[in-house]
Amino acid sequence: VSSMQDVVFATGVVTQYVILNPTDGTVDNPITVTVEAQDALGNVVATENRDVTLVTSGSALGGGVVNILNGVGSLGIGDQVPETVTLTLQDSESTGLNVSSTQDVVFASGAPVSFVILDPNDGTVGSSVVVTVRALDQFGNVATSENRGVALLTSGSATGGGTVNISNGVG
Repeated sequence: VSSMQDVVFATGVVTQYVILNPTDGTVDNPITVTVEAQDALGNVVATENRDVTLVTSGSALGGGVVNILNGVGSLGIGDQVPETVTLTLQDSESTGLNVSSTQDVVFASGAPVSFVILDPNDGTVGSSVVVTVRALDQFGNVATSENRGVALLTSGSATGGGTVNISNGVG
């Protein structure tokens, strides 16, 4: 005698919304933040279609209502300032589900788009003056990824011009 039956294990009931750990990025592009509706064991509950609100700290842009469809939703979060942004959830639809999930996402400075000379202090004849050059991204942040030389030109009888070695965006 032989007998065989299949047993199907489905996800449990949805108990929580969870922010997945987003990949860090730069101020140049938004970062995708994904939120899942999960059961008590961390399985995605594909039948969940209610919304939750993503709250951002600092100067980040793009937080708000996350449309959960089939258990998953996402938003693009941007920032114009290099900083660590804390992401939290708010139960905006009064679902009663656990929304205690938090994550941090780091925005680094963007790609350099310009070099600027900081206004140096005036000096006297026979003394040197320190001149600082910065590499800036599109939002005016120091582009810390920049590491190369840039030519500093002087006029009149000033000496000391030449290559300024930029390291971590400053030289």
